[in-house]
Amino acid sequence: LETNEFLEVNEAAIQKYGYSREEFLSKTVRDIRSTGETERYIKYLDEIVKKHPETTVGRAGLWRHQKKNGEVLDVEIKWSRIAFRGRPAVLVMANDITERKRAAEALEKSEASLAAAQHIAHLGSWEWEAATDVVIWSKELCALLEVDPAKPAPSVAEQHKLYTPESMQRMHAAIEQAMRTGTPYEIEL
Repeated sequence: LETNEFLEVNEAAIQKYGYSREEFLSKTVRDIRSTGETERYIKYLDEIVKKHPETTVGRAGLWRHQKKNGEVLDVEIKWSRIAFRGRPAVLVMANDITERKRAAEALEKSEASLAAAQHIAHLGSWEWEAATDVVIWSKELCALLEVDPAKPAPSVAEQHKLYTPESMQRMHAAIEQAMRTGTPYEIEL
């Protein structure tokens, strides 16, 4: 804790970061910080770990670590105070969330593209969780139906107020077929 040295390292970390055991044990925790993270790390140590010695476990949040080859990992850090070989230490678990973060960013980008395309084409979409009857409408569908997007979308059963009887009949038939066959549908109402 005082020196920030690695006292031990597991095989998973050796494989993930690309350092040998000997290389890891010759480093400090600061050595694997990504550029710009050192100041934040020092501040975190001073404010959380050193000023509050009564805290025995913690979640340090999201950080960026650098592998031996220079590649940056996004990691979620959890820690616990322990005694290691007779001295106070901190056991750290770094969970690599790089792919999860990239997937979330890609999803956000895709959703933004879909929203832009729907806006341009004046098309809307919706999702329905049948088990709970929760409906989620796209912003463009709310605009087309002149419904406040901040309010929850009406349930499927309540949507009869928004469509003609013929449109509701076609929608219910499409929903029933999709539930029976598991295939998506596309209809204009």
